[in-house]
Amino acid sequence: MEAIESGDKTVEEVNNKTGADSSGCGGKRCGVKIKEMLEEYRRD
Repeated sequence: MEAIESGDKTVEEVNNKTGADSSGCGGKRCGVKIKEMLEEYRRD
């Protein structure tokens, strides 16, 4: 959430800052959650 609050607007930006896509799945599991978080943050 910190990356989103600091201004990251895409899944790729969050991945670059947090390393979320560096696991064996390549971010397939967390990418969906990050996208949901981004959409929720934009609504608020």
